[in-house]
Amino acid sequence: NHSYWNNHLIFTNGFTSISQAMFHDDDFIKTITFEHGGTSPLDIKKQAFRHCGGITDGANHIKWNDREFTFSSTLINANNNNNGIFEDCPNLTSFFIPKGFPCIPPRFLCECANLENVYWDKDSSVTTIYGNYAIYSTKITHLHIPASVVSITGDHIFAINNSLTKITFGAGSRLKH
Repeated sequence: NHSYWNNHLIFTNGFTSISQAMFHDDDFIKTITFEHGGTSPLDIKKQAFRHCGGITDGANHIKWNDREFTFSSTLINANNNNNGIFEDCPNLTSFFIPKGFPCIPPRFLCECANLENVYWDKDSSVTTIYGNYAIYSTKITHLHIPASVVSITGDHIFAINNSLTKITFGAGSRLKH
């Protein structure tokens, strides 16, 4: 239910799960596309795309379309190193959080050392950012958290982001800051 084509990874709408570490250390993937629809959410397991060095501009090279997603294995042993879905992607400079994400799992974008921008769908459905190094050790200078986020849990959520100078919250945010 997935195929490579000229370094482009395409997941058909019948694909329901990306197994743990399925594409770990894959430097040949340049783009990822998730086809529209699907009868059930696509479950992305921990380390699925960990240390993928070929993806650079995630905001434009990962097409989420209208898929719904779950992250069933990422909340288990959340403090363990190297469990993040996109953890330690050294060349990733931007990332888009689509409407279909229910949360940001632990260590999701941890140690993406060149990550400068995180963009959110205007109709974000993310309600929780699970800390434990969710967005950790990056080059982000300004981080916006949409109003849909009602809970940020865990430790070291934005730690070692020496460039981070500003965090803004969406209009009507219920987070206390």
